[in-house]
Amino acid sequence: MQASREALGREPPGVLRLQHCSLAPRARVGMVVSCRADAELLSNEYLEYLCALRKSTATKSNRIVRQCICQIKAGKVQCCRISFNKQADGGWKCTMCEAKLCTGMPAASRAAGSTAYTTAQLQPVLVLLGEDIRGRLVQAALGPYVQRAHNFSTTMSSTLTQAVRMDFRGGQPERVLKRLPAMAAAFRETGWHCEIIIEGAETMHRIILEQAEQQHKNDQKEKGTKEPFDASIFEPLPPDKKYVTQVSLAAPWTEAAYPELAPVSMSDFAHCEQTKDSMPAAASIMYASLHTRPTGFRDVWRAESCRMLR
Repeated sequence: MQASREALGREPPGVLRLQHCSLAPRARVGMVVSCRADAELLSNEYLEYLCALRKSTATKSNRIVRQCICQIKAGKVQCCRISFNKQADGGWKCTMCEAKLCTGMPAASRAAGSTAYTTAQLQPVLVLLGEDIRGRLVQAALGPYVQRAHNFSTTMSSTLTQAVRMDFRGGQPERVLKRLPAMAAAFRETGWHCEIIIEGAETMHRIILEQAEQQHKNDQKEKGTKEPFDASIFEPLPPDKKYVTQVSLAAPWTEAAYPELAPVSMSDFAHCEQTKDSMPAAASIMYASLHTRPTGFRDVWRAESCRMLR
């Protein structure tokens, strides 16, 4: 189990949280924090307090350097520059906190954003609003923590709401899939049955066409029209890629218990998200809209939105 957990490759989570933007930044030269996540949070907090937008000048495994996007210099001093270096014991030490040289707030833009914080650092505040978060609530929720929440663009608000919803489902699909083999191994080590079903590009393309054609038929029926289905709009998938279509999962006691629990038959139809025909499932195995169907003694979770396994 320990080997499987290590294979997940997760960095230690931070223990610090956002503080009110009117409070003095916590970063001080000489202070040491326990992990990289906290060092990054304090670096961005320093810039946010000084009304600066973040420019990363060094993001290495053992060093973090941030400064204002204005890039104004006075001798060797650069506007709002702050740095943390990793120590031999794993801690992160603040080695630099330089003054602000520009005046006012740098103009927000698509490239610079409108806050020094990252999306991941703002998420914990927004998670409290629940999965049904809406863009109009983002500004109100972040107001105490960022200098210009009222200037958040529609794109920024949308990015944050999508990130929060994804967090409720286990995280970014790409990250979840990369962790899937290690998660499956961890289940097997504790006696669970866990099988990952992977298909090639040709089979996956056929599945996509079948689902798209069925959706087209349903749409045409609702509209009362009879437009033909155009399969040519779906380009062939890269032949060197593999796709996860199902995850078969069963507890160690399932095979023995199944005949007693369902002596005749049993079926269910559940989704991670509510649809017009079903209620949302209580839990999910991976990020996708999933079905579950009994096959013998095991439950197979089939992903409607199959994701590429890199």
